[in-house]
Amino acid sequence: MAASRYDGLEVATLGVPDGAGGQVDVRYLRRRFLPRTDPAASPLAYHRVRRDDRLDLISQTYLGDPTVFWMVADANPVLAPDDLTAPDAEDSVLVIPLPGH
Repeated sequence: MAASRYDGLEVATLGVPDGAGGQVDVRYLRRRFLPRTDPAASPLAYHRVRRDDRLDLISQTYLGDPTVFWMVADANPVLAPDDLTAPDAEDSVLVIPLPGH
């Protein structure tokens, strides 16, 4: 199983008002920056989006694990993973990254 996309991120704390005149500490993960992809690296595959495709099923098919859908999302130029399989994405081509890239 692949590591979580949040594995290794720094946990930060921010003090915020609690509404009763006090303060409460809120813990959060620092922003995750994606590394630049190596233009010389070849993807594992390309997938043409079909009607009713689901990102978790695409991930299962190519990467053997439906929970690593985020790797496919990170390898493609979208902000929201659902955009990759939205109705208007039909016939677009997804990059399927090599595991760990």
